[in-house]
Amino acid sequence: MSVCVYSLYPLISYYNIFNNLNIAHTKRSKVNLYLQEFLNETFRSDRQVLYCQFCEESVSIGHCGQIIQHIKNSKHKYNRERKLKFQ
Repeated sequence: MSVCVYSLYPLISYYNIFNNLNIAHTKRSKVNLYLQEFLNETFRSDRQVLYCQFCEESVSIGHCGQIIQHIKNSKHKYNRERKLKFQ
């Protein structure tokens, strides 16, 4: 009985993609992923906490949706426009 290696390849690649999406197990790795994902926003970190420089407050890193919610927040939009205007 022979097994075609190419038939197993899609399963292996889907498995790797799935693992890469869920790679953020620690706070440090989550913060680094979010810094890379949201390059247009001005976030900084101390490797444990994600900090919004426009709002001058920390942003929860529990879920990516919380960061998106923060970006869509009217306070963030106002602070962003104000700080970009005066630079």
